[in-house]
Amino acid sequence: MNLPPLATMSPPGTPVNQAGVLGAPGTEILYGGTRIFDHSLPGGRYTATYWWDECSPLAVEAEYFGIFEAAERFQAGSPTDTVSRPFINALNDMEDAELVSYPGLLDGTTSAVAHTELHSATARLRYDFSRANTPTSLDWKDRLSRRFTASIGYRYAQLGEDLTIREDLTDPAPPSTDFDIRDTFDTENHFHGSELGLACELEDGRWSVDLDAKLSLGSNSQKVRINGETTITTMGVPATYTGGLLTQTSNIGKYDRSRFTAIPELGASIGYRVHKNARLVVGYRLLIWPDVVRPGDQIDRTVNPNLLPPSTPPVAGPQRPEFGFREVNFVAQALSIGCEFKR
Repeated sequence: MNLPPLATMSPPGTPVNQAGVLGAPGTEILYGGTRIFDHSLPGGRYTATYWWDECSPLAVEAEYFGIFEAAERFQAGSPTDTVSRPFINALNDMEDAELVSYPGLLDGTTSAVAHTELHSATARLRYDFSRANTPTSLDWKDRLSRRFTASIGYRYAQLGEDLTIREDLTDPAPPSTDFDIRDTFDTENHFHGSELGLACELEDGRWSVDLDAKLSLGSNSQKVRINGETTITTMGVPATYTGGLLTQTSNIGKYDRSRFTAIPELGASIGYRVHKNARLVVGYRLLIWPDVVRPGDQIDRTVNPNLLPPSTPPVAGPQRPEFGFREVNFVAQALSIGCEFKR
C-alpha cells in the first residue's frame, strides 16, 4: 500500500511557521512517503479435489487462499518533540503542516493504524486429458507419468483495507483546550467472475513437478469510504465537527463503482512422494489483481485550510481535498510448504 507523508519531525528551535513543512531545513519524514505491507504476511492455501473414480478424467475442486488480517501501527509526539502532519496548502499550492506537538506551545500525539486482508475462493471442474492412460500397474516408486489438465470454474476474491490517522492534542493556554482529530480511509474490492486454467504434472518416481496458469475474468466492485471528524473540548464541554485534516466535507462520503478486470495467476511446485498416497510439496505462486482501490491512494494531500473545522460558510478557496478513484495493481506472491494426500 502506498502512503503519502503523514507525519514529520523538525529539529529543536524550528520556527513555528516552518515546523514539519516538507523541504524546510532539518525536516524529516517519520511515517509515510513509502509503501507498507511489502514484507511477508501470514496466509494459507487449501485445495480439495474429488475424482469421480480412479480412471475418470473428471474432477471437482474447491480452493481457498488468503492473507490473514495484518496490521501496522505508528505513533509519535511528545512535549519535547516538534511533530507535525504535512499537507499542501490549496490557497498557495505550497507545502504546509499542522502542528501536533511543539515545546511550550502544543502537547499532542499523532497515530496511524492500517489493516489489510485478502480472501479468494474458487469452485472448478477439472478435466485430465491423460488420466485414463496413466499407468497403474507400476509400483508408485517407479512410475513415470505426464498429465495435462484443463479447468473451468467460478472465482470470488475480496481485498479489504483501511487506514485511520488520529491526533490527540492539548493547547495548554487558558482555557485549556483538547482536540481529537480523526481521518479514516476504508476500501473494498470484490471480484466475481469465471476462471479458466491449464496445468501439467510431471512425475518420475518419488519426484514431481507441477505447473499451472489461471486467468479469471469478471467484474470488480470497488468501494471507498472516507470519513473524518474533529472534537474540540473546552472547559469540559465537547463540540464535534465534520472533517479532520485530510478528510473534509469536500471528499467525505461513500463511493462505489464496478470495473471489468482480468486476474492472472501462475503457480509452480516441486513434490517428493513419501508414500504412495502422500507427498511433500514446496511451491511458489504469483497473483496480479489489476485496478484495485487501496486507502493510501485515495488520500488527496492538498487541503484548503479554510475548511478545517470549525469552518464558517461560505468557505473561500477551492474544495480540497477532493475524491477521485485512484487505481493500482495488487501483486501477491506466496511461498508455500505443505503435504498433499491422495487416496
